[in-house]
Amino acid sequence: MFATYARQSEIERWLKNLNCSGRSFVLIAKLLGVSVSESKLSEYLRGMHDFAKETEDKIVEVIERMRGLQSAVYEAVDQNGNRLGFVEVDWTRSEKVADALTARQLALIGRDSGLDPDKQFQDLADKATRQIV
Repeated sequence: MFATYARQSEIERWLKNLNCSGRSFVLIAKLLGVSVSESKLSEYLRGMHDFAKETEDKIVEVIERMRGLQSAVYEAVDQNGNRLGFVEVDWTRSEKVADALTARQLALIGRDSGLDPDKQFQDLADKATRQIV
């Protein structure tokens, strides 16, 4: 099954809203195990190339995690408890972003499965989130 133009437009809009370049997205996605090239992504967004549904779904999953991270940054507080406010994630720091996304996923799994009673995974995720601004 191939991508639809609506899905392409949605992905392009999400990346623009995040202020994330295709290059930064590709680097982050690769660090999270989603193999996609910058040229293929560009062709996809221009309607010149289609991804398999599985690849497209993985791209959407990474973007959804990135959107969640950006929302968390808006709500984050510094060590003194002051709200960071409207600060954009620096997507060019791909390794730090991938670390933060992984830590947030670990915290979510830990919370949902009851494996983080001391909130250590959540503390790790919060620290990683603060480090990407």
